[in-house]
Amino acid sequence: MDKEIWKDVCFVLPMTYGNIEDGYIDSIKVLLNKIGCEYQLITNFLSDIDVAKLRLATDVFIHAQTTDAFSASVLEYLFAGAVVINPKWISYEELRDLGIEYIEYSNFDELPEIIEQLLDSEINVFESNRIKLESLSSWASVKEKWLALYV
Repeated sequence: MDKEIWKDVCFVLPMTYGNIEDGYIDSIKVLLNKIGCEYQLITNFLSDIDVAKLRLATDVFIHAQTTDAFSASVLEYLFAGAVVINPKWISYEELRDLGIEYIEYSNFDELPEIIEQLLDSEINVFESNRIKLESLSSWASVKEKWLALYV
């Protein structure tokens, strides 16, 4: 991609959990420096407040996991108003049934074009996602089911 497209972009890469191999972070820095964009690597543990701030500060979240059960991170980014780019091999039927809007891709090679399209236009925040997600996971919508477990 043209380096000019990255002038107003800051990649934030949380690398706070899991076992990270020696040299991996350095290899990521080399790639990001080649792109020529601003970036922030987060390697320290994040408090709940810091995680919430990260979710709210994010415009676009690229979900690039190869497997996932039902990512709380994806829900949090959607609720915070981020545009979520999710792989088709991770299907969230619960979100689809609610009409939650997100962008899908079939392989990693599609990401540059999707990102370029997002950066060339005003990023569309799917405002209705928050309201739809409340019906799935807010305390008001799930409390009766939880209470039924104890009765």
